[in-house]
Amino acid sequence: GIGTQRRPAPALAQRWVPMPPARGTVIDYPTARALRDLCVRQAWYAVNSAGGYDDDAEEDLEALDSIVDRLSHLSVRALEHARELARSCAWRATLQRVEEGSLGDGFVPQASPYESSSHAGQAAEAAKSVHRRFAPSNEELYQLANAAAWYTANQRSGYHGDAASDIVAMSRAFDRLYRVPRPKWAGVNLGGWLILERGPSSPFYESNGIPGDTGEWDATLSLCSSHGAERARNVIAYHRRRHVTELDFAEIVAPGVNAVR
Repeated sequence: GIGTQRRPAPALAQRWVPMPPARGTVIDYPTARALRDLCVRQAWYAVNSAGGYDDDAEEDLEALDSIVDRLSHLSVRALEHARELARSCAWRATLQRVEEGSLGDGFVPQASPYESSSHAGQAAEAAKSVHRRFAPSNEELYQLANAAAWYTANQRSGYHGDAASDIVAMSRAFDRLYRVPRPKWAGVNLGGWLILERGPSSPFYESNGIPGDTGEWDATLSLCSSHGAERARNVIAYHRRRHVTELDFAEIVAPGVNAVR
């Protein structure tokens, strides 16, 4: 009656091995931060150029050169793709605000490589469809560039409420860009093991004469009363060791379960 009777684990039982992380290339934090800075600074350059803030635009160009140096470890194709995505998204949002009359003087600024917001949008969609190995998904980088573009365009145009929403979208896209993709949880509950409850650990209750459908507190008091405190500790420790074993984890992992509660 010392504890729940369990089958002994075979000597050559399958060992539990954690599931490997989800596949996919992952961007490290410094690279993700540099890509974010590239998108934001390119967006500010576009709106400052369109709004006539020439000194600010010059500073943006200098900052862009410094950011590109931080991304020099990327391949030439990957870096140019990131720059094109940031550039096209920035000018699409900027030119749309220019065409609406809420930014600049209503004319396409000389600094723009695009004739219209539609032209810039076509370039952005083309860049979005191109996948490169430097990102787990091109979608995250596109969302980051697009949110940065609309944040600066809305901020310069006086649409501060929209700009606040764009900041949130940009932050979420940035988080997705560098965090490790993880598989969906498939879980199982290991009841009655670390928290005593009569249902899943009823053999323990019955073999130790614990009355009623009580929780761990009352079960412990009952054991102390009938066995003494030291004996109660030993009984519960034995239950912890035997109620769930390494063999159980091997059986849990076999069908693809990757989480326990």
